[in-house]
Amino acid sequence: MRRDAVLVAMAATVRAPSDIGARRAGRPLEIPCENGDMDSVMPYVLALVPTIGMATLFYFVIKSILEGDRRERIAHAKWEKEHQLADTGTQSAPLTTSDDRTGGAAPDITAR
Repeated sequence: MRRDAVLVAMAATVRAPSDIGARRAGRPLEIPCENGDMDSVMPYVLALVPTIGMATLFYFVIKSILEGDRRERIAHAKWEKEHQLADTGTQSAPLTTSDDRTGGAAPDITAR
C-alpha cells in the first residue's frame, strides 16, 4: 500500500510539468510570465544583436576605406598636376581646392 502511494506521488510530479492531459484535451497550456511577454522576445533580440553589431562595424570599415581611396585619388591628381607643370617648365601657383583638409571638392585638373 505504501509503495503504491509513493508511485502515485512520483507519477504526479513527473506529469505535472509537462501537463500532457491539458494538451491532449485541446486546452492551451498557460504558463504564467512575471515580466509580460519579454521571455519570448528576448532570445530573438539577443540573437540579432551580434548581427547588427557586425553590420555596423562592416559599414564603418567600408566607409573609411572608400573615403581614404577618394582622398588618395585627389592627392594623386594634385601631385600629377604639379609634376606635369614642373615638366613643361611653366611654374604656376600650387593647385588648391576649396576644401583641402577634407578633400570635399575635386581639384581642377582639366586646365592644361
